[in-house]
Amino acid sequence: MQTKETEAMNLIINKAIPIAISIGDNELIGGLYKNVALLFYNSRDFSKAIEYCNLAELFLNKLKKQTPQSNGIMGEVLLLKAECLMRKDKLPEAKIELNKTYSIIKNYPESNFNSLYLSNLGYYQMKQKNYPEALKTFDLGLQNAEKYKNTNITERIKLFKHQIYQELKNFKQSNTILKEVYQKTSYKRTKQEVMREF
Repeated sequence: MQTKETEAMNLIINKAIPIAISIGDNELIGGLYKNVALLFYNSRDFSKAIEYCNLAELFLNKLKKQTPQSNGIMGEVLLLKAECLMRKDKLPEAKIELNKTYSIIKNYPESNFNSLYLSNLGYYQMKQKNYPEALKTFDLGLQNAEKYKNTNITERIKLFKHQIYQELKNFKQSNTILKEVYQKTSYKRTKQEVMREF
């Protein structure tokens, strides 16, 4: 983990969370724990990320009334946890988290959150080597991401598709997607930087 990320995490854990706990704001506490989980995810410590996702979920479940905002935070937590589980090849556990997420987002069919869910569902199908289904799911996710101009999710989905075509040895399609990602990226990055994020 880089110094700035470590500093941010220490601030959240040692200052922000205790304040949020002292005022009893469970939604805020859940959101802060989610942010810590995301920092661990970005440093590829998936076990720690899962641990903090569980803490976030615990506090979000204490809310007496769910709001669209708290549902959004919970959805992000569940998807982050699902992806961490998939990165650790724990697919049955990941599917449980994906199902819990779907139970939230099915109430918001027009939400831009659907592209994140679909990118994770497609990744799950990809991990199962169900490539035809994964490609269909990714295409739905791309439609949603492009509709809401969500460039990060668009890029993420295209990189997943790139990997599928690599696995299928369809190098022409794989290279076409990779070139498209580089051309549409809003800032200059090397291939290593893009693939590291992926």
